[in-house]
Amino acid sequence: MAHKTEAEIRSTLDAVIQDLESHRHAHHSFVGNVETVAREVSNLAGRMEQRFEQVDRRFDEVDKRFEQVDRRFAEVDKRFDRLERRMDSFEANVKTEFGLVHDSLRKMDARIERLVGYIVRDELGPEGQKTSAT
Repeated sequence: MAHKTEAEIRSTLDAVIQDLESHRHAHHSFVGNVETVAREVSNLAGRMEQRFEQVDRRFDEVDKRFEQVDRRFAEVDKRFDRLERRMDSFEANVKTEFGLVHDSLRKMDARIERLVGYIVRDELGPEGQKTSAT
């Protein structure tokens, strides 16, 4: 077995040390990149959380506006209900009034017919002949 000289051993050790140094450098670079990515992801998560909170607040505002609109529509519905009741009452009153007027006119017609009958009999006399008074 041949023994290695000190120069060969040093040369081999230098190559191993150089290899370790390049691995350590790559390791540090990788760790630095991972830390940077982790920091960016954390910042992004914070910004996303803020945006979601803003969106939630806006949705709450929209919900409040819809509630206001719903209340206004409910008020309008109540007004329309009152108007409809008034119109129904007016219609009933008009029907009643026209019914009474119609009844009065029928009664007047009947009276006029009777009076015309009396007038015609009076004019024609008891035997149906025209009298000389006219």
